[in-house]
Amino acid sequence: MKITTSWLRRLAKYDCDDAELVNHFNSLGLEVDAIYEVPVPFTGVIVGQIKQLEQHPDRNDLLVCTVLTDSTHNKTVQVVCGDPSLKLEEKVVLAQDGAKLPDGRAIKKTNIHGVESDGMLCSGKELSISSEHETIWRMSSNQGKIGECLGQVLLGDEKVLDLDFTPNRGDCFSVLGLARELQLVTDGAFHNPLTGVDWECSQLHSDEVSIEVQAPEACPIYHGIVIKNVPRDATHLTRLRKDLTSCGLRPVNYVVDCLNYELFETGQPTHAFDLDKVKDGIVVRYSRAGEKILLLDGTDVTLDSSTLVITSGDKPVAIAGVMGSLDSAVTAETKDILLEVAYFTPDAVRGTARKYGVQTEASLRFERGVDFSIQLQALRCACKRLAEEVSPSLSGSEDIPRFGPVVSVVSESHLPPRPEIFLPKELPQKRIGYAHDPKEVNHMFERLEFGFRQEDNGWWITPPPHRYDIEIPEDFIEEICRIYGYDNIPSEPLQVATHFRGSKRIRGDVRELRANLSTLGYNEAMTYSFIKDDANALFSNSKKIPELANPISMDRSIMRCSIVPGLLTAAAYNIARQESALRIFEYGQCFEYEKSGELKQRDKLAGLSLGPRHPESWANNRETIDFYDLKADIESLLCFSDVVFDSAACKWLEAGHSASVKMMDRTVGVVGKVRRNVARYFELDQDVYAFELDAAQLLRSEFARFAEFSPFPSVRRDLAIVLDKSVTIREIETLVRVTLKSFLWDFVVFDVFGGTQFEDNQHSVAIGITLRHQSRTLQDEEVTGLMNEVVDKLTTQFNAKLRT
Repeated sequence: MKITTSWLRRLAKYDCDDAELVNHFNSLGLEVDAIYEVPVPFTGVIVGQIKQLEQHPDRNDLLVCTVLTDSTHNKTVQVVCGDPSLKLEEKVVLAQDGAKLPDGRAIKKTNIHGVESDGMLCSGKELSISSEHETIWRMSSNQGKIGECLGQVLLGDEKVLDLDFTPNRGDCFSVLGLARELQLVTDGAFHNPLTGVDWECSQLHSDEVSIEVQAPEACPIYHGIVIKNVPRDATHLTRLRKDLTSCGLRPVNYVVDCLNYELFETGQPTHAFDLDKVKDGIVVRYSRAGEKILLLDGTDVTLDSSTLVITSGDKPVAIAGVMGSLDSAVTAETKDILLEVAYFTPDAVRGTARKYGVQTEASLRFERGVDFSIQLQALRCACKRLAEEVSPSLSGSEDIPRFGPVVSVVSESHLPPRPEIFLPKELPQKRIGYAHDPKEVNHMFERLEFGFRQEDNGWWITPPPHRYDIEIPEDFIEEICRIYGYDNIPSEPLQVATHFRGSKRIRGDVRELRANLSTLGYNEAMTYSFIKDDANALFSNSKKIPELANPISMDRSIMRCSIVPGLLTAAAYNIARQESALRIFEYGQCFEYEKSGELKQRDKLAGLSLGPRHPESWANNRETIDFYDLKADIESLLCFSDVVFDSAACKWLEAGHSASVKMMDRTVGVVGKVRRNVARYFELDQDVYAFELDAAQLLRSEFARFAEFSPFPSVRRDLAIVLDKSVTIREIETLVRVTLKSFLWDFVVFDVFGGTQFEDNQHSVAIGITLRHQSRTLQDEEVTGLMNEVVDKLTTQFNAKLRT
């Protein structure tokens, strides 16, 4: 949020320089990103005064103006202008010869239809201080000296504070909120513009618009007032528009500028409808699926059934707490308005702006929580400003604003409860190691506007309605620390009793896994933990989806069940930027519901590989990465462990090109080729291989233990067996290992082939079996007996036959 220091000073009484001001806010936990002078978007632009007006000799639509530029030396220049409403002695804005305007134009002397023009009289739009472009910008009679630089007149030595707040401090998104915070550490007073509004309008009428709230749980408070004869001339709102421009807002018109000013000053959003567009009354309700609304910024939105809207004549005229419709907007032709001030609950507004991609100043405040006790005062303040900012030229005329009765709909039962919270007297000492004097604590609570009653053992405290962030006793302790100053709390040596317990992580920590993958040529990636619903459906087997209540966008609405979608997105991004080879990995958390309905959070390690196997070179071929490259990477990653790869079905991996990864008879992950339809969803048209492992199980797995090498000779026997193709090599190896136990030293498959000599569903598998004993030399008879036992079991279990 950006505010000017002069605006802050009008509400907060403090006596400190800019550096001290920044330190005060930082100590309060309100981070100041920057403080800087307001940049002037133009040069060579000064205040002038019309001294003579003549008709252009050749053009009836042009005037030849004599403009005073130096009252001391009575210097004047001649300027040709097309605004017929100019009058003598009016103060205007003159862009001199050599001036530069915000749009980049350089002003030079020129000849306009035979008459010399030494500069240009500027409109507000040409100076980027107003949207008005049909008339020349006028200055008030007491504003600026003749010949004074316009930047100095408008801004002076103005500074802008750029602050950054945590999401729970919605009360700070206003000048009032910052002034309230500042007085906590400066002991100065602050002016609350919402208290004691003594404005009473003498210009009244009796017209009103009906208001109905069908969703009081989402909109407990709604006030409306009809205002007639709203001014259209906003050229005199110089100071007000200067503050708004410095805050990053573009001036629009009289009504919008006044209401935006109230928004930034008090933190309460308001909105004005063109009365002619809402004469059928106002209804606050939830939208119907398929309803449409054209918003103020030109966005055409199709609403769902969960959006709170404001309607008139059953037609949506605003998304509640976010933005009004273009059809009902206040324009230069608007004469009468309906001014609304409402309280929308954070739950009703939160996420709506992001859902439709229209984040606004109003939604930013409503979704964080607006003070629900100020709506009526804010309405009076807005009316007072609309009345008091009227151009002096309209004073006493019939065209000044006239105000009707306030129509209010309030549902007290739906306002947020403010329960008392108990702060034990001894808790501050336990939490921060320091106990403040109770009288000092009471004084702090008074300055914080907390309602409280002190008892012998502590305080019962009621937070004010603007502090949504106060929920637990520790929040009060934090407030005490903020005011007292964290630096003022004495430091004490930390004394804690420590109890060390053994770690279940036998292999070490995740840093070793990261280091091993980096050694294998992988680069670490960091991707979002949230993904799209349809992307999640490609990977999840669970019917229940962990959906976010307040997603940052519709593309980030689901908590991921797998890291691989993020890696595929990153791969597509890199491939689109001519990265032909890619090896990336990520360690992170995944979320999925179990059959019991419990949401489980697991740490996973995933990797992805695609492209050429070797770097481009005349000595290397162009072979691409395949399944066995990733299999080798996993074996290297999990070195010194008994890793087994077995056939497995996986939703996002190709059947026949995938395997489960097992350690200690437990499945710890999967590896394989990503299905073609999954890869295409992420706009990848090439073969992609990926693995995903359960990191917790990896870290708990044991290393393979060292076994003493046998000094006795080994014996190798080869078998060629014919058996059904459905029997896997893993099944054959498992049978051999179980049968031979400690006698087996090595097992290898050295040949697999089929042919016409075998039945269609059979093939030949040649295996080599190496036998060795740890403490003696094996005898031939013993080896023969062991091999016969293997053959018998192969025949019995798999119907295998020895090939001769």
